[in-house]
Amino acid sequence: MDGELERALFNEGDELKRGEPILVIDSRIPESALRQAEANLLRDEALATSAETEAHQNEVLSKEGIVPVGLAEQTRAGADASHATVAADKVAVENAQLQLSFCRIASPIAGRIGKLLVDVGNSIRSNETTLAVVNQTRPVYVDFLVPEEQLPAIQERMRNGELNVTAMMPGNPTQSATAKLLFVDNAADTEPAKVALRARFPNDDETLWPGETVDVALTLATLTNVVVVPSSAVQLGLAGPLPSLSARISRSSGGS
Repeated sequence: MDGELERALFNEGDELKRGEPILVIDSRIPESALRQAEANLLRDEALATSAETEAHQNEVLSKEGIVPVGLAEQTRAGADASHATVAADKVAVENAQLQLSFCRIASPIAGRIGKLLVDVGNSIRSNETTLAVVNQTRPVYVDFLVPEEQLPAIQERMRNGELNVTAMMPGNPTQSATAKLLFVDNAADTEPAKVALRARFPNDDETLWPGETVDVALTLATLTNVVVVPSSAVQLGLAGPLPSLSARISRSSGGS
């Protein structure tokens, strides 16, 4: 909606519910357009009523031979045209009401809103001006890549049940969150020879933050009665350095 940003109804960083009002745009122009459309509808409804009455009278008189058939047909065509004009006016009123509703912007999703990107009082243009961004934080999605040669093992484990994914904060592995693997992408990326995976984290405590990079551990199986050593003690495997996983939390955003 083009116009002037009149008010911001949120504090930057607020957590919002879906549908919660956040911005108000100056509504004087769309309100005027709505009143004009409603006035046109009232006028044309009156004209259509008059045209319908005249057409009905001429049809009755035509059957009695008092007026020519051509005149009755002409007035009927005029009445039908008036009804069509009324129908078009109703669409114009609905469109004006829709344009007016755009002056009050609500959050498209539940999430946390960032800073206001346009100062109150500035002019904005529809589909060109980003006013604020709402990022979903509960849940969040973590996207990461694995080497394509590991795909068969992952697919085999997925057929036998769900796989656990752990996301850890870089430099602070004690701060972590665990979720289930959501899906494996339907095609490998041939350039880095890797496959994209996604995990969905409830993130009720907002441990994970949209856009940040985290370390990811994908658990394929849990072994018992085996000897284990710290990962730092393993420098090289038969195929060279052991692969590591890193991931980025995807943004589920609503721009306003």
